[in-house]
Amino acid sequence: EYLLKQWLLTQRTEPYLRTMFDEAMLGMARSMVARSTPSELVYIADYVSEGKLVHKMDHLACFAGGMLAVGAQHGGEFDREYMTLAERIGETCYEFYRRTTSGLSPEFMSFVGGSDPKVPRNAAYNIGRPEAVETFFIMWYYTRDPKWREMGWEVFSSFERHARTPSGWAALKDVNNPAKLDDKMESFVLAETMKYLFLLFDSSYPIPLDKYVFNTEA
Repeated sequence: EYLLKQWLLTQRTEPYLRTMFDEAMLGMARSMVARSTPSELVYIADYVSEGKLVHKMDHLACFAGGMLAVGAQHGGEFDREYMTLAERIGETCYEFYRRTTSGLSPEFMSFVGGSDPKVPRNAAYNIGRPEAVETFFIMWYYTRDPKWREMGWEVFSSFERHARTPSGWAALKDVNNPAKLDDKMESFVLAETMKYLFLLFDSSYPIPLDKYVFNTEA
Protein backbone atom coordinates (compact mmCIF):
# COMPACT_ATOMS: atom_id res chain seq x y z
CA GLU A 1 0.00 0.00 0.00
CA TYR A 2 2.78 2.43 0.92
CA LEU A 3 4.67 1.66 -2.29
CA LEU A 4 1.64 2.51 -4.41
CA LYS A 5 0.75 5.64 -2.47
CA GLN A 6 4.32 6.93 -2.49
CA TRP A 7 4.49 6.34 -6.25
CA LEU A 8 1.31 8.40 -6.68
CA LEU A 9 2.52 11.13 -4.31
CA THR A 10 5.69 11.52 -6.38
CA GLN A 11 3.50 12.13 -9.45
CA ARG A 12 4.49 8.66 -10.72
CA THR A 13 8.08 9.80 -11.27
CA GLU A 14 9.72 6.97 -9.30
CA PRO A 15 9.07 3.82 -11.36
CA TYR A 16 10.91 1.54 -8.94
CA LEU A 17 8.09 2.08 -6.43
CA ARG A 18 5.50 0.88 -8.95
CA THR A 19 7.67 -2.09 -9.87
CA MET A 20 8.01 -3.09 -6.22
CA PHE A 21 4.25 -2.74 -5.73
CA ASP A 22 3.50 -5.00 -8.70
CA GLU A 23 6.03 -7.57 -7.49
CA ALA A 24 4.44 -7.56 -4.04
CA MET A 25 0.92 -7.96 -5.45
CA LEU A 26 1.95 -10.83 -7.70
CA GLY A 27 3.62 -12.51 -4.73
CA MET A 28 0.47 -12.10 -2.66
CA ALA A 29 -1.70 -13.49 -5.46
CA ARG A 30 0.55 -16.52 -5.94
CA SER A 31 1.24 -17.38 -2.32
CA MET A 32 -1.58 -16.03 -0.11
CA VAL A 33 -4.83 -15.85 -2.08
CA ALA A 34 -7.15 -18.85 -1.71
CA ARG A 35 -10.79 -19.82 -2.40
CA SER A 36 -13.22 -21.27 0.08
CA THR A 37 -15.38 -24.34 -0.39
CA PRO A 38 -18.18 -24.48 -1.40
CA SER A 39 -18.89 -20.76 -1.90
CA GLU A 40 -15.59 -20.01 -3.67
CA LEU A 41 -15.02 -16.85 -1.66
CA VAL A 42 -11.61 -15.37 -2.42
CA TYR A 43 -9.64 -14.55 0.72
CA ILE A 44 -6.11 -13.56 1.74
CA ALA A 45 -4.70 -16.14 4.11
CA ASP A 46 -1.87 -15.56 6.59
CA TYR A 47 1.49 -16.59 5.13
CA VAL A 48 3.62 -18.65 7.53
CA SER A 49 6.30 -20.10 5.26
CA GLU A 50 6.65 -21.40 1.73
CA GLY A 51 3.62 -23.55 1.02
CA LYS A 52 2.17 -23.11 4.53
CA LEU A 53 -0.81 -20.85 5.24
CA VAL A 54 -3.06 -20.15 8.18
CA HIS A 55 -6.53 -20.13 6.66
CA LYS A 56 -7.94 -17.02 8.29
CA MET A 57 -8.49 -13.50 7.01
CA ASP A 58 -8.44 -10.44 9.23
CA HIS A 59 -10.90 -7.63 8.64
CA LEU A 60 -7.75 -5.49 8.49
CA ALA A 61 -6.88 -7.21 5.20
CA CYS A 62 -10.10 -5.97 3.59
CA PHE A 63 -8.26 -2.77 2.63
CA ALA A 64 -6.53 -4.80 -0.09
CA GLY A 65 -9.54 -4.60 -2.39
CA GLY A 66 -9.40 -0.82 -2.47
CA MET A 67 -5.61 -0.83 -2.78
CA LEU A 68 -5.73 -3.11 -5.81
CA ALA A 69 -8.46 -0.98 -7.42
CA VAL A 70 -6.38 2.18 -7.00
CA GLY A 71 -3.42 0.32 -8.47
CA ALA A 72 -5.46 -0.64 -11.55
CA GLN A 73 -6.11 2.89 -12.84
CA HIS A 74 -2.88 3.78 -14.64
CA GLY A 75 -2.64 1.58 -17.72
CA GLY A 76 -0.53 -1.07 -16.03
CA GLU A 77 0.12 -4.60 -17.24
CA PHE A 78 -2.00 -6.17 -14.52
CA ASP A 79 -4.94 -3.74 -14.32
CA ARG A 80 -7.57 -6.31 -15.29
CA GLU A 81 -6.27 -8.90 -12.85
CA TYR A 82 -6.09 -6.32 -10.06
CA MET A 83 -9.69 -5.21 -10.59
CA THR A 84 -10.96 -8.79 -10.69
CA LEU A 85 -9.18 -9.62 -7.46
CA ALA A 86 -10.31 -6.34 -5.86
CA GLU A 87 -13.93 -7.19 -6.62
CA ARG A 88 -13.66 -10.70 -5.22
CA ILE A 89 -11.98 -9.49 -2.03
CA GLY A 90 -14.66 -6.83 -1.59
CA GLU A 91 -17.38 -9.44 -1.98
CA THR A 92 -15.73 -11.70 0.59
CA CYS A 93 -15.46 -8.85 3.07
CA TYR A 94 -19.15 -8.16 2.63
CA GLU A 95 -19.76 -11.81 3.57
CA PHE A 96 -17.91 -11.14 6.84
CA TYR A 97 -20.90 -8.97 7.72
CA ARG A 98 -23.73 -10.85 6.04
CA ARG A 99 -22.96 -14.15 7.75
CA THR A 100 -23.37 -12.91 11.35
CA THR A 101 -26.47 -12.41 13.46
CA SER A 102 -25.85 -8.68 13.87
CA GLY A 103 -24.78 -8.02 10.29
CA LEU A 104 -21.43 -6.78 11.65
CA SER A 105 -18.05 -8.33 11.00
CA PRO A 106 -15.88 -10.09 13.56
CA GLU A 107 -12.20 -9.20 13.91
CA PHE A 108 -11.32 -12.04 11.58
CA MET A 109 -12.89 -15.06 9.96
CA SER A 110 -11.52 -18.60 9.94
CA PHE A 111 -11.52 -20.61 6.72
CA VAL A 112 -10.69 -23.94 8.34
CA GLY A 113 -9.15 -26.23 5.76
CA GLY A 114 -10.29 -23.81 3.05
CA SER A 115 -13.96 -24.12 4.04
CA ASP A 116 -16.42 -21.23 4.06
CA PRO A 117 -15.85 -18.58 6.77
CA LYS A 118 -16.80 -19.07 10.39
CA VAL A 119 -16.60 -16.68 13.35
CA PRO A 120 -13.92 -17.88 15.79
CA ARG A 121 -14.77 -17.52 19.46
CA ASN A 122 -11.66 -15.41 20.12
CA ALA A 123 -12.47 -12.99 17.29
CA ALA A 124 -16.22 -12.46 17.70
CA TYR A 125 -15.93 -8.80 18.69
CA ASN A 126 -16.45 -5.79 16.42
CA ILE A 127 -14.72 -2.45 17.04
CA GLY A 128 -15.99 -0.61 13.98
CA ARG A 129 -13.09 -1.23 11.65
CA PRO A 130 -13.07 0.71 8.35
CA GLU A 131 -11.31 -1.51 5.82
CA ALA A 132 -14.35 -3.13 4.21
CA VAL A 133 -16.24 0.13 3.66
CA GLU A 134 -13.01 1.69 2.38
CA THR A 135 -12.98 -0.94 -0.35
CA PHE A 136 -16.71 -0.51 -0.99
CA PHE A 137 -16.20 3.23 -1.53
CA ILE A 138 -13.20 2.84 -3.83
CA MET A 139 -14.90 0.12 -5.86
CA TRP A 140 -18.03 2.27 -6.16
CA TYR A 141 -15.93 5.26 -7.21
CA TYR A 142 -14.26 3.39 -10.06
CA THR A 143 -17.08 1.12 -11.21
CA ARG A 144 -20.35 2.88 -10.24
CA ASP A 145 -21.77 -0.60 -9.65
CA PRO A 146 -24.70 -0.04 -7.26
CA LYS A 147 -23.97 -3.27 -5.40
CA TRP A 148 -21.18 -1.50 -3.49
CA ARG A 149 -23.60 1.10 -2.18
CA GLU A 150 -26.09 -1.63 -1.31
CA MET A 151 -23.40 -3.46 0.68
CA GLY A 152 -22.37 -0.25 2.39
CA TRP A 153 -25.95 0.59 3.32
CA GLU A 154 -26.43 -2.82 4.90
CA VAL A 155 -23.27 -2.33 6.96
CA PHE A 156 -24.28 1.20 8.01
CA SER A 157 -27.78 0.01 8.94
CA SER A 158 -26.32 -2.78 11.09
CA PHE A 159 -24.11 -0.31 12.95
CA GLU A 160 -27.10 1.95 13.52
CA ARG A 161 -29.26 -0.96 14.64
CA HIS A 162 -26.84 -2.66 17.02
CA ALA A 163 -24.01 -0.25 17.92
CA ARG A 164 -25.68 3.15 18.11
CA THR A 165 -25.70 4.93 21.47
CA PRO A 166 -26.45 8.58 22.38
CA SER A 167 -22.73 9.36 22.06
CA GLY A 168 -21.55 7.24 19.12
CA TRP A 169 -21.16 3.65 17.95
CA ALA A 170 -20.18 1.26 20.71
CA ALA A 171 -18.09 -1.84 20.14
CA LEU A 172 -19.80 -5.25 20.16
CA LYS A 173 -18.40 -8.04 22.30
CA ASP A 174 -19.99 -10.72 20.13
CA VAL A 175 -21.33 -10.14 16.62
CA ASN A 176 -23.61 -13.15 17.02
CA ASN A 177 -25.02 -11.81 20.29
CA PRO A 178 -25.42 -8.09 19.60
CA ALA A 179 -27.01 -7.32 22.96
CA LYS A 180 -23.50 -7.32 24.48
CA LEU A 181 -21.96 -3.88 23.98
CA ASP A 182 -18.53 -2.67 25.01
CA ASP A 183 -18.42 0.91 26.29
CA LYS A 184 -15.84 2.30 23.87
CA MET A 185 -15.47 3.73 20.37
CA GLU A 186 -12.13 3.68 18.57
CA SER A 187 -10.90 6.94 17.01
CA PHE A 188 -10.80 5.33 13.55
CA VAL A 189 -14.58 4.93 13.62
CA LEU A 190 -14.84 8.68 13.00
CA ALA A 191 -11.59 9.14 11.09
CA GLU A 192 -12.13 6.30 8.65
CA THR A 193 -15.28 4.18 8.95
CA MET A 194 -17.78 7.04 8.94
CA LYS A 195 -15.69 9.00 6.45
CA TYR A 196 -15.74 6.23 3.86
CA LEU A 197 -19.45 5.61 4.42
CA PHE A 198 -20.11 9.33 3.90
CA LEU A 199 -18.05 9.37 0.69
CA LEU A 200 -19.77 6.21 -0.54
CA PHE A 201 -23.14 7.97 -0.51
CA ASP A 202 -22.08 11.55 -1.31
CA SER A 203 -23.39 12.30 -4.79
CA SER A 204 -21.03 15.25 -5.30
CA TYR A 205 -17.83 13.13 -5.13
CA PRO A 206 -15.88 15.91 -3.40
CA ILE A 207 -12.51 14.11 -3.38
CA PRO A 208 -11.40 12.97 -6.86
CA LEU A 209 -9.06 10.01 -6.48
CA ASP A 210 -7.00 11.06 -9.51
CA LYS A 211 -5.93 14.16 -7.56
CA TYR A 212 -5.82 13.05 -3.94
CA VAL A 213 -4.32 10.12 -2.03
CA PHE A 214 -5.84 9.07 1.26
CA ASN A 215 -3.08 8.64 3.80
CA THR A 216 -3.22 5.36 5.67
CA GLU A 217 -5.07 5.62 9.01
CA ALA A 218 -6.89 8.60 7.45
